[in-house]
Amino acid sequence: MMESKKSVTGLPALIGLKLSAMSTRVQFPHPFIALAAALLIGMGLATSALSAQSEWAINDGGRMRLILMPGDDKGTYEGALQIEPNAGWITYWREPGDSGIPPQVGVMPGSDFKLESISYPVPVRIDNGPVRDVGYEQKVTFPLVFSGPVAAGGRLEASAFIGICKNICIPFQAHFTVDVSPQTDMGDGLILAEAKAALPEPPSRDFSVTGFSLNDDHSTLHLDLAVPKTDENPQLFVTGPEGTLFLDYTVVESAPGTLSVEMPVARLPEHYDPSGKTWSVLVVDGGRAMESALAFE
Repeated sequence: MMESKKSVTGLPALIGLKLSAMSTRVQFPHPFIALAAALLIGMGLATSALSAQSEWAINDGGRMRLILMPGDDKGTYEGALQIEPNAGWITYWREPGDSGIPPQVGVMPGSDFKLESISYPVPVRIDNGPVRDVGYEQKVTFPLVFSGPVAAGGRLEASAFIGICKNICIPFQAHFTVDVSPQTDMGDGLILAEAKAALPEPPSRDFSVTGFSLNDDHSTLHLDLAVPKTDENPQLFVTGPEGTLFLDYTVVESAPGTLSVEMPVARLPEHYDPSGKTWSVLVVDGGRAMESALAFE
């Protein structure tokens, strides 16, 4: 079990952390990316309204930028935050683990745009002795959805705040300006398609949570899972109240296609009542990843 509490108000002090880390990588085949590429190229021959992008913001650990696709007739705009750590550096998932800063994106006050959602590609677990982090060791793109003006044109002003780490963690904050325009950048459409393909899949018949419960003193979470392969050690990432992440578990029962586990979650907030609360679980098993809500009654 691991609990991780993060402070992200302003620019935190540097967080010392050695990262000669061991990590587990998972490859996710997505053959439709090639099809998406072909479709985008075909679209490029017919129209020039594809995307706009900010300048790259750069610091010692890497760079990041914002891309924005044209809005639809309801004022919905897809976009993405691209982060490219330098070799040997990492950045973080929405619950970073023992240290680090989760990615945050915001729209500047007075903007005609509003951030509606941010999605998180499947991360890796990065172990370095007793320190366990969850994030990305290579470039990563977070899909974004904005609402904004229906009329063509306009300007999006936004900011991003992330942690990017090697031997220390450096807070990395940047302001982005994107002018919505009909200029074509074929690469941005492919980047967004690849980012969506890297997201965990929704629950399905062969990969889902079939049951879950907390024991009476809220110290142990029981999970019953339908899994596609039943790896010897599938990875589980359970997020509970804000700032908590649980990774350790004990197998209770395992059979082809099913897995039952118990996870210690003893360090919940004092007097915590899960009723009406929603946690989530990310399961990585057999080269696939699935994320599901855990809604307590």
